[in-house]
Amino acid sequence: MKSISRTLIIMLVIMLMQIIPISTTFVSANGLSVNIKPSLSKPAVGQTITITVSISAKISLVNYDLVVSYDPNSFTYVKNTDNENLTPALSSYGTHILSESSIRVVGYGGTQDSASSLFRLSFKVLKAGTAKFTVSDITVNDEYPASSSVSVTVTDPLPGVNTLKSLDVDPGSISPAFSADHTSYAMSVAEGVGKVTVSATPSDSAAKVSVSGNTDLKDGENKISIVVTAQNGSKKTYTIIATRAGPSPTPMPSPTPEATPTPAVTIDVGGAGFAIIEAPADKPVPEGFYGSLAEINGQMVPAYKSLKGDLTLFYLSNQTAADGFYYYDKEASKYLPYTVLSLPAQTFSVLKPDAATVIPAGWQETTLKINNQDLPAWQQADTDGQSAAGDVYLLYLMNSQGNKDFYLYDTESQLLSFYAMTSFTTGTEETTTSSEEPTLSPTPAAADTTADTTKPNFWTLATAVLGLLCLVLTGLLIWQNVKANRRDDDNPDDDDFEPPEPPPIRRVD
Repeated sequence: MKSISRTLIIMLVIMLMQIIPISTTFVSANGLSVNIKPSLSKPAVGQTITITVSISAKISLVNYDLVVSYDPNSFTYVKNTDNENLTPALSSYGTHILSESSIRVVGYGGTQDSASSLFRLSFKVLKAGTAKFTVSDITVNDEYPASSSVSVTVTDPLPGVNTLKSLDVDPGSISPAFSADHTSYAMSVAEGVGKVTVSATPSDSAAKVSVSGNTDLKDGENKISIVVTAQNGSKKTYTIIATRAGPSPTPMPSPTPEATPTPAVTIDVGGAGFAIIEAPADKPVPEGFYGSLAEINGQMVPAYKSLKGDLTLFYLSNQTAADGFYYYDKEASKYLPYTVLSLPAQTFSVLKPDAATVIPAGWQETTLKINNQDLPAWQQADTDGQSAAGDVYLLYLMNSQGNKDFYLYDTESQLLSFYAMTSFTTGTEETTTSSEEPTLSPTPAAADTTADTTKPNFWTLATAVLGLLCLVLTGLLIWQNVKANRRDDDNPDDDDFEPPEPPPIRRVD
């Protein structure tokens, strides 16, 4: 009976073994699983995404072997061995490209105590849409975790706007005025200032702004960098050179004050900002002017003063074709371009008369283009009070002696003459004085038409001397003629005098 029971039990066990299949997959006793973590949940086309592969628990890692699969239409692998291996205690690590859509990753050769991170891989994003990364065929310490995957949503390319909309500093201000396309600026801070607060607003609110170099300032120049990073990763750097004043030196006597350092004084000319700077080396100072300093807005700036007269020039620049020398018109409270009228042996500064200057009667204000500049001028008014057409203009000029007055300028003949000493003809009437036509005055008269006539005039004196010499020469000629006539009367036979015949010419063979 016992033998029959033992036989039945053995048969039952055999039947159960045939009914229940035995799995060939080894399951980790620790219940390990694989995790895939992308660096960006919604990367954009053109960006680089990194996936980090790890296991669910820290173990004493000896080896691992697995395959990473991806959509080649959405991603392309970017090899970077310096940043991939996260298990440095393992002596060997390698990636092997199996196909355009799969990579085998292997690490072995040691023991990594309490490790869970295995490696990271980088991929360039190619196309918008939803794509998947999958890790399969996994072996970790001779165990076989299940496959794992993660989906990533790829968006369209991100905007590349990396400019600023505004840029401000505190304390102080930047120079020149802010422009999104201009990246270099200057500013100055007082002695002892250790920090500049920079307020930078990006044109794209999603762009990122970082500021460096604005703390721990030292005496002299300090470089402040403002980096704008667009959503697509492109960058633009704005730079501010902040000059901090050092301790004040012992004051020394000086005939002229020191010019204020950067930033340059900025003024408005026709709605555009211009900085007052030293004239560049290739822009010579106009003849008759010398370098000096002037005070504008509480700062000393470079200026150029006339050797004679009271005209002061400034060199204005905003890095355009409008750069050049200007003078300040107090009545209009604005800066006007400085222009010269060059004639043989003379150079005149073309100016606008101030409010105290009386415009001659009968002249109507207009403009005259000289050196591509529209300059103040006057023409004789017709019966309707309008400027009459013609070639003769009245200009307000300063000569090389610093004297200012009105001159007549004939644009056709390019002749210039002092207004009070000229005759000219317009299209409707004729005005006559001592001259017959406009002529170039070698030394234009001063502006004061009521000058003291008792003072000797150089040209009057020269004319008198020349007239006296002519009279002396005429007298000498008359005396020589009379003397010759007397000699002819005392020697009447001289008329029969015949000169001797020349000797015959002999030919010498």
